[in-house]
Amino acid sequence: MIFDIIHHTSRIARSIGWLTLKLVCSERELRAAIKTAQEQGFHVHIVGQNVFTKLPVTTGPTITLGTAKPGRYKIAHYTDPHWGSKHSSKQGQIDFLRFAWSEGCRVVAATGDNTDGVKPLLVPEQRVTGADEQIDEGVQIWKRVVKIGCPFSIAAISGNHDGYSSHAIGSDIGRLTEERMQAEGIDWHHAGTCIGNAVLHGARTHLWHPMGAASTTNAIRRMLNNKAEKLDVPTDLILSGHLHHYAAFHAAAEDIYCAAGGTFQMKRYEFANRITGPWDVGGSILTFTVDRRGRACEFSSKFYPIVQR
Repeated sequence: MIFDIIHHTSRIARSIGWLTLKLVCSERELRAAIKTAQEQGFHVHIVGQNVFTKLPVTTGPTITLGTAKPGRYKIAHYTDPHWGSKHSSKQGQIDFLRFAWSEGCRVVAATGDNTDGVKPLLVPEQRVTGADEQIDEGVQIWKRVVKIGCPFSIAAISGNHDGYSSHAIGSDIGRLTEERMQAEGIDWHHAGTCIGNAVLHGARTHLWHPMGAASTTNAIRRMLNNKAEKLDVPTDLILSGHLHHYAAFHAAAEDIYCAAGGTFQMKRYEFANRITGPWDVGGSILTFTVDRRGRACEFSSKFYPIVQR
């Protein structure tokens, strides 16, 4: 019964009365099944007399990766690979990560839309459909990265496309991805849904996957600067996914460095009217210094486009 409840409530809230009729059960049985689902980790909720399955935007524990001794460090910003999409460049991801390792990166910040999701509108353009198959594609990419001698540590959040899968299966696809990756020996850590915090080589980093769209560099800067002004905890670095464009700058707020990554999805637009092209296909590398006081400073960033194949 649990999966029937999730199936019927993943895209629209249903009343308790509607569900009892559809599932041929009593309200008591329905409530007991929902309680069991919650105990098993499914995000099924009752609000008033309605039931819905929705993964909330949440921040997990702060992920700490890499040494923070005084020195100069590099981290790779890897975002929006959209595993499962026929437009996702698997070889491009491998090439970028191999290059990042050769440049001295040992830590990766992954800022969401790891999977392409299960939204019906996306299915015609997918190489593989379904959360399990899309996660498996990502696992195979990262296994290849480790096999060629690049055993990164990864701090990751999930994005809105990952949310399409999460809503449909009633669980947190970010956690499922973490479990699958770690089972294969990949040092992947889930920091939250759409937002998360990490300390990467001593840099206090806010990982963000916004919902709004922006197609120009100035619009991206405004979004990130607004985000920087609203943060109420000490932050050195804001890394953003979702926008499929690259931008990097020092925000006005407390000298926070902000960077939006590109994408590994070789496509000119999304849903025909939101994010228009050309997109920046590739990843970026951020460089910074940790001084003797343990403070991260002197940030810079460079984008590396991939050969589209």
